[in-house]
Amino acid sequence: MDTLFFPHVPDLIQAHLSPLPPIKLPYTIRVDKAYLAPSDSSEPSAPTTFDIRVALPSSLKRTMQTMAQSRSHIENLKAITQIDDDIALLVQKMTHENSRRRFYDSLARDPARFIKRWVGSQQRDLEIVLAEGGRGAGDEGYAGEEFRRGGENGVWGGDLARESVGLWLARQKAAH
Repeated sequence: MDTLFFPHVPDLIQAHLSPLPPIKLPYTIRVDKAYLAPSDSSEPSAPTTFDIRVALPSSLKRTMQTMAQSRSHIENLKAITQIDDDIALLVQKMTHENSRRRFYDSLARDPARFIKRWVGSQQRDLEIVLAEGGRGAGDEGYAGEEFRRGGENGVWGGDLARESVGLWLARQKAAH
């Protein structure tokens, strides 16, 4: 199974946790006086001990059934799931805020160099989107000014860029 309800785990693994069936040996128990205390000079037989297994109902199974049917237990599981989801969202927010802080910190330290690197990054992204990317950073002969220019006359406003971005987004939706 890919997923299962947690309270059903003991039922699924119980068969693998129980002991193997006992080995059965046929035997005869003698209780006659001639065997226990012989009248001749031979040794009396030694006392023998027997282990007899008595089957008892499993207390674990009963406890697990009670727990699985308990409303409070099911509500606790739902609460744990909700808390787990909240933690995942908080971790995602922390990662996002850390990236944002690094972005602004880098911009504040050296704005000119940051903008130059950012424009170069955008240029490489456009080359990839347009399927014309070489090794990046203008290897294909694109002038930096074309990428800074916006509007319909710029590289970003062209039909090829719109179509490429649309195809890329459609591919991303199909993958998820």
